[in-house]
Amino acid sequence: MKLLFLLLLLIIPLIMVFVALRSRMVTRIFHVLALLCFYSAATVIAGDVYATNAHMTTFTTEIHHFLLNGWFLYPSAYLGVYVPYLLWMSLFSKKVEYIRALALHFAIVHCIMIIYCDNDYHS
Repeated sequence: MKLLFLLLLLIIPLIMVFVALRSRMVTRIFHVLALLCFYSAATVIAGDVYATNAHMTTFTTEIHHFLLNGWFLYPSAYLGVYVPYLLWMSLFSKKVEYIRALALHFAIVHCIMIIYCDNDYHS
């Protein structure tokens, strides 16, 4: 299952890059969607943190309220593929070479962290 997630995390951003390189409008749609997803997830987090503080409860016991909230879960999932998409786009853009190296580094670190966190979870 973790191999499937890793493959999807690599394939979906690459498909997004392929489509975005063909159409400037699609690139703008990806950016606008990411902006909306960011504000949606941030609003859910802010609301739940406020509710936790208002009820004087511990955040660690109330964390599942926003982790299972669809308004947080789905936008965060999109942002989870949008960030690698940005890194891959920087590799294919006509920017300075060190930005490409930095993006490749972050993409590799992202994949390693996913594998490490998943292995740490099961051990």
